[in-house]
Amino acid sequence: MNNYSNIQKILHKLILSNDFLLKTTFEIERLFYRKKKNYYINRHCFITGLARSGTTTILNFLHKTESFASLTYRDMPFVMSPNFYNSFSSIKNGVYFKRPHNDRIIHTTDSPEALDEVFFKLFEKDIDIENNLKIYINQFCKKYDKQNYLSKNNYNYKRISLLKKTFPNAKFLITFREPIDHASSLLEQHKNFN
Repeated sequence: MNNYSNIQKILHKLILSNDFLLKTTFEIERLFYRKKKNYYINRHCFITGLARSGTTTILNFLHKTESFASLTYRDMPFVMSPNFYNSFSSIKNGVYFKRPHNDRIIHTTDSPEALDEVFFKLFEKDIDIENNLKIYINQFCKKYDKQNYLSKNNYNYKRISLLKKTFPNAKFLITFREPIDHASSLLEQHKNFN
């Protein structure tokens, strides 16, 4: 949010901290952007692993194949209504920014990110996730005109069974890193953010 104007920061806080607004934008999306084709049986890909284990690198590599729909910074803050927001958004292309991690990863407005955690915080019960996740993923497949969805979320390890039940053909990539290197990287980030 360092690159945002004050108005953008206020809008982000207003939308993302208000469950009522998030659910309302999701319902607007469902109402106006119903997708006849369903991507429930497609080969979606869910990446998960501990922080600093390489999930972002794998996400960026797979996203560059242009085979997947994924949430991007362009979808912020209306991550629950990508098509509706896209119809009036005027976000510029080509805005580059470095991650605060100082790890040489450069992002743009079209870089994928773990923004679907907003959905999982909004729908916490398994039955609510099952009932709404298919719709949610359909929205992004529609927006980006892709058959498959790509998600990187370090918390997905907690919901692999639920995701597999909802999407039987999904693939899961779970990252591991050599423990000493991993611990060293976590310590560096601890120092960096302190």
